[in-house]
Amino acid sequence: MVISYDEDGDPETGYTVADVYPHIQAMGDNITPYWVSLLKGYTFATGPYVKLCDKEKRQGITSRADSYPNTEAGSPKRFTYASFNRHMLLCPRSFTNEAGKGPHSQPTVAGLVTSTSYPSKGDARSMDRFGTLSCTLYHELFHIVDSAGTDADNGLYDAIKIMLAGKNKDDNLVNAPEPYVLLALAAYMYENPPSGATAMWYWPIGGWQQLQS
Repeated sequence: MVISYDEDGDPETGYTVADVYPHIQAMGDNITPYWVSLLKGYTFATGPYVKLCDKEKRQGITSRADSYPNTEAGSPKRFTYASFNRHMLLCPRSFTNEAGKGPHSQPTVAGLVTSTSYPSKGDARSMDRFGTLSCTLYHELFHIVDSAGTDADNGLYDAIKIMLAGKNKDDNLVNAPEPYVLLALAAYMYENPPSGATAMWYWPIGGWQQLQS
């Protein structure tokens, strides 16, 4: 941010990011500030990447200053700042899908329940191979509404880890968004099988199964 200009109108002196965000060092050495032109401000994320979305597999990021007060801006002399207490940024890859692969195998949930995509008995494809583009939005919405700051991914992304965490009564399960995403997907698929098809539910041992009456 420019403090003064030279006689030619070019920036002469300015504040550094550390000046504007005096508590940034308390966030650790692995925190990188990223300029977001649409917000006309900075967001912060872990990792020394040139661009926010350069991190492999990053779909999006949610920032909540109310839960992480070190990201609040200070007020250097002559300037005041507005802070977004929470915001969500989605990376370009969150809008792309690749058939048969996670995290987005289909553009929409309607695509999951067609005769060509719906699993049959014994299908070994994991539940997380049936994700849609909306899954990333659902995931980030979970983060953005948890003002208590107890949410965390906890490494729980794929269906096997999630089901093992449930079996072991892992407390981290309730604070991670992906279990709820996959539960919503599984429920939708079970309730909406294609015409003439048998409703299926997912189980990692033996693949997709038909519920016994």
